Amino acid sequence: PDPQPFKSFKPDVSNIYRPKTPFPPTQMKAKGKLEKAICKKAFNKINVELPLETTLTAPERNIFSIDDRVDENARLMDASMESMCVDKEEDDEF
Repeated sequence: PDPQPFKSFKPDVSNIYRPKTPFPPTQMKAKGKLEKAICKKAFNKINVELPLETTLTAPERNIFSIDDRVDENARLMDASMESMCVDKEEDDEF
C-alpha cells in the first residue's frame, strides 16, 4: 500500500460551494460613474436654463416662513372643527 495515502488524495473541488461577493466592485464603480454623469448632466442643464444673475435676482415667492405654515395649519384646524360641528347639528335635526 501507499505509505502516505493523504498526500496523494486530491478532493473533488467541482462540488465545493463558493459564495459570490454581494456587491461586485466593478459594478458598483460603474453605477457610481453613471449616477455622477446623470447629476452632472442635470446640473449643466440647470446652469444653461437659469443664468446666475436671474437666479440671484429672482423674487423669493417660493420660500415660506414658519408663520405662514402655522397660519395655514390654524385655518385647516378651524375648517375641520366647523365640519365636525355641522355633522353634529345635522344629526340633531333627524
